[in-house]
Parts: sequence; structure tokens; C-alpha cells
Amino acid sequence: MTTTALDRANAALSRFSDTYDRINAKHALTRPLARAFARRLSDALTPEQLEVVNLTNARPENAACCASHDFCDANEVMAAAFQEVHGRKPDPASDDDADQWNRAWEAARAGGFRPFQPAKVEITRKRFSVTQGEVLVAYAGHRIEQYGDNIAMNEAGKWRGQPDEVWQGVAEREAIKRGLAV
Repeated sequence: MTTTALDRANAALSRFSDTYDRINAKHALTRPLARAFARRLSDALTPEQLEVVNLTNARPENAACCASHDFCDANEVMAAAFQEVHGRKPDPASDDDADQWNRAWEAARAGGFRPFQPAKVEITRKRFSVTQGEVLVAYAGHRIEQYGDNIAMNEAGKWRGQPDEVWQGVAEREAIKRGLAV
């Protein structure tokens, strides 16, 4: 049986897909771990202490360390978050656990150790007519963006824009991207 270039390409694509799926699965819990860590750390520190941590961490000379250790044992906080997310203690001999620990710490630090809070999303709707409107989305007092709203007639015969869940998702994505939350 001879293999064609297409067969070889499909086999390579399959190997790539398998590798991509393994890497993606390996890091799928990074964001939940970062959020659990940020939530636990913000519970352990006062708002003033958290502000000091973020200001100190923002200095270039502190890029490889975290000022949270000045106020608590942040490793214990991360270990508890790891247990919460994974249902087990981190294995100190596991490169995968160490990699996820580090990625979660970096994500939490980038978000100022502030977990995303849906209650801080502000959705302001502007209707220009029955079928035209816009939505202004803000998070924690920070303007995210103003978007065109897709207004359509629902099953009940009423004109409605996108549900709040759509705009919550936009706010979450943008808040994380802008470092306003983890």
C-alpha cells in the first residue's frame, strides 16, 4: 500500500491535533485556578494590602516575585486554591502541576488578584427605534465599549436585544484582557 502526500499530511495534522488537544487540556484549568487563587488571596488580605501588593508588583524589579508574601503565605493560599480546583494537593515533583501553578499565578497577577465579579458589570441600553439600539458595557466603573445591539422579535412577539448574558460574556473577556480582573 502506498501513501500519498495527502495521507501523510492528514497523519501529520492528526498528530498536531492530538498534541494541541493535550496541551489545551493541560491548561484548561489555568483560568479557574487563577480565579480561585485571586479570590482566596483577596479574602486573606485587606483592600489596602492588596493595593500595596499590586503597586509593589508593578515595579520592574519585582517581576519575578510577589509582594503578597509580605502579608501572608501565598503558597499556602495557592495550594488551597489548587486543592479546590483539582480536588487534590499539588504534587511538588510534577512539572505539569508546577507549570499550571506558575501560569495561574501569572494570570492572577496580571488581573491584579481581582477575580471577575458579574455584579460589577454595568449594561446600559440605548434604543433609537423599535429595531435599532446600542449597549454600553462597563466593568467596575471602567468603560469597556459601546456595541450595536442585535434587536429582533422574540417568540412572544416583543422586540428584544441581546440578553444580558451576552454582554456579561463580553465584559468578562474584556475585563480579563485589560487586566481589570482574572
